[in-house]
Order: sequence, then C-alpha cells, then structure tokens
Amino acid sequence: MSIPFWRSSSPGWIDAPTSSGSLAPTHHTEAHAGGPRQHPRRAWTEPRTLLVGLFVFTAAFTEGTGNDWLGIAVIDGYGAAHALGSLTFAVFLAAMTLGRWFGPGLLDRWGRVPTIRLLGAVALAGLVLVVYGGSLPVAIAGAALWGLGTALGFPVGMSAASDDPRQAAGRVSVVASVGYVAFLAGPPLIGFLGDEVGTLRALTATGGLVALGLLISGVLRPLPVPERVPAAEPVGAPR
Repeated sequence: MSIPFWRSSSPGWIDAPTSSGSLAPTHHTEAHAGGPRQHPRRAWTEPRTLLVGLFVFTAAFTEGTGNDWLGIAVIDGYGAAHALGSLTFAVFLAAMTLGRWFGPGLLDRWGRVPTIRLLGAVALAGLVLVVYGGSLPVAIAGAALWGLGTALGFPVGMSAASDDPRQAAGRVSVVASVGYVAFLAGPPLIGFLGDEVGTLRALTATGGLVALGLLISGVLRPLPVPERVPAAEPVGAPR
C-alpha cells in the first residue's frame, strides 16, 4: 500500500516509496505513459519549467530568509532579548509546520493556484507586520503569518515540475537547481543589505520576492491530461 507524500487530488502530486522501495504511480501516469520522452537537459529550454523554477526560487528565498534572519532581525530591530528572538523564530517554524500538515486539504478543495495565491498574500502580510509592525508582539504575529504563508510554495512548485511523469526527472532537476540557488544566495544578500539598512529593513527584499511569486503563480496550474487511448478489444471477445 502506498503512503501519499502529499494528499491531493490535483495532478502531479506524487506518492512516497512503498515498503518495497518502488514508487507508486500517480493517478495520471498511465495517461502519459505511451508518449515520447525527451533528454532531461532539454528541460532547461522549456519556458514553463524555468518559470516554475523561478517560482520555487521565490518560495525558497522567502523560507530561507525566515530561517536564517528572522530571529536576528527582531533582536536588532526591536531590541528584543535573545530568548524572544528565538521565540519569534519558533513561532515561524510552528506556523510553517502547521501549514504543511493542513495545507493539502486546501489544495484538495481549491486547487494549486488559488491556494498558493492565498498563502502568498498571507506571507506578504506577515512580512509587512514583521518589518513595519512597530512592536514585538505585532512582529511575532507577523512571523506566524509569514511561516504559514510560505509553507506550501516549495513543495507545490516541485509537484508542478513533475506533472508529466515522462519528463519529470529532467524538469524536477531543473526546478530544484534553480530553487536551491535561493538557499545559497538569499542569506548573503540579506546580510549585505543588513549592513546597509539594518537586518529588519533588509527583509523588505523578501517581500519583493513574495510579490514576484504571486505574479507568476499561474504557472503552477496542472498540465492537461491527454485523452486516454482506448485499449484494443481481445481477439474473440463477444460483441
């Protein structure tokens, strides 16, 4: 029996390995199975794949800057004690965890794009409260919204890259490569900006990336499933 990695009725969500080590097929694998496969490196020339990668970049940047800089930002920006900076970070992580637990239910109900746009708006509102809220309690509330809003961006982007099982390997590798650049580039960029304008104000750059992700989130729509080719009737079957 397969154990769903993300419980969703939307095309492209994959199953985790079963006890035998194999991957259970998605519900639309058969529809794509008979089509041609392309060389994985060709995925670097596909506009949709690159846009999905850019979306994942924005999601990874948003998540990564929260992980790396949120606690320091509230300590520097609000003069909070180190324990309160750690508490703010813990609230962010707890909210993101809850979003990943319960977010698939929203995906089942509303689909990828509406859910991601809603959560992106929540993340943007949270960032505004963290940076411009004016007090530590407001910033902590903003951290909760930020964590909740960023919970599904990265996994949904990866799922969008794997919509067509024939081309999933190349496309997922492209999207993952682009996305992980954010984990490498995000922390140094915020640190550089923090030296110039302060760590808290430097997080404004993250808000710009969230806005960009919202603008291009339509690219996450599942690919259309080709019509199934009816199976040939066995020889001698009754008519």
